Amino acid sequence: MMVRIAIATLVSISFSTASADPLVVKNSDGKFLPAAATQWASAGEYAWRFMLQSGMNATDIAKKLSKELAPIEVKASDAVTIVFSGKDLTEQALLEKLSGIDLASDEAKGDALAALGELGSAGAPSMGDVSSAGSIRASKEIQLPQLGDKRRSDKMNIVGEVVGMEPCKPVPVFHIKVIKAPAEGKYKDAIKTGDTVPIRGYFAYKNEKKEIDTQDQRTRINMDARGINLGTTVFGKPFKKDGSEWVLETIEVY
Repeated sequence: MMVRIAIATLVSISFSTASADPLVVKNSDGKFLPAAATQWASAGEYAWRFMLQSGMNATDIAKKLSKELAPIEVKASDAVTIVFSGKDLTEQALLEKLSGIDLASDEAKGDALAALGELGSAGAPSMGDVSSAGSIRASKEIQLPQLGDKRRSDKMNIVGEVVGMEPCKPVPVFHIKVIKAPAEGKYKDAIKTGDTVPIRGYFAYKNEKKEIDTQDQRTRINMDARGINLGTTVFGKPFKKDGSEWVLETIEVY
């Protein structure tokens, strides 16, 4: 199965790790807004958890920030989450530091610019089409292979049959009977085959007004899950528990 997406989305996914954005930015009013991070929240005393944009590598970003932020401890808790902690660390102090750190290395920037130049020579937008925010503005569409098969084979997935659902917004909550529990990862012993559990998909905010970021790849997939019906077998990778609900990176038809 092939999906058609705009060239802007392709570049966003392919070169997100080369993005010059810091995790957060500070506006003229002194407020901090999401940039390379989609959202953040307290992770306990003197600790803060940040969710990254789709396609970014939390391990690589954590390594870079560890050098910049020492002695603050920086850990990638999973593929899309970074946790910061330190003695007497405050949210304000952390955000001030993060807003001043460019995540792209010079080498990564060079590679991204070179690749974009090659796209331009093949009929895609040239570098003159790149905005100050690092995004491509073009209407040309291309075809990319569906990535669902790769996600479907992840051994950290949960697979289940939808036995109940709540039409919540922006993403629905499904109650599933677990057919296949995670075989690997931190939740392999927390979810059991035969259990009935509530799940929902991850979604990102694009600003402090809690407006949904419809450009985030995972958010789009999970908003589309509203078309899933009772009796459908679904899968996805859990990355945290929110109250009684398991939050999955994506929820898709198996």
